[in-house]
Amino acid sequence: VYALQGKKIGEILNTLGVIDSQTLHAVEQHHSTKKARSKPIGELLIHMGFIDAEELTRALCVQSGVLMVALPLIQVPRDLLSLVPIQLAKIKKAIPVGAYNKSLYLAVSDPATFADKQQFAILTKLNIKLVYAPPYEIQFFLDSTWSELISDIWTG
Repeated sequence: VYALQGKKIGEILNTLGVIDSQTLHAVEQHHSTKKARSKPIGELLIHMGFIDAEELTRALCVQSGVLMVALPLIQVPRDLLSLVPIQLAKIKKAIPVGAYNKSLYLAVSDPATFADKQQFAILTKLNIKLVYAPPYEIQFFLDSTWSELISDIWTG
């Protein structure tokens, strides 16, 4: 999915320009100390103020091959949105963003810990594939209340 898939988090963040090589080297040196060895590099980078949690989540998505979506840049057809009741979407913070080959793609803020795939699979009778979207984009989407849309497409 991504050229950087499977690489170390520090290398991904450096390649993407989030941190520079000097910062990465310094944090790796610190990580090799007994005190810091138990913490992952990503957590150290957050703790030291070099990155924020969203940047780490994006890097983890790249590392693991989880797809990402920019909700403000996509159009979601009303018939796709109707597959998930708005109240459930608000409670679970999960937005249907695409369907392909008997699979429904749900945008969530943390695909690694989202525990409700089975519930959505039973509800929609589709395989559920999770994609990442930043929490603030998901909240904006949910606040726009797609059930009140006049057109057949939600656009960011």
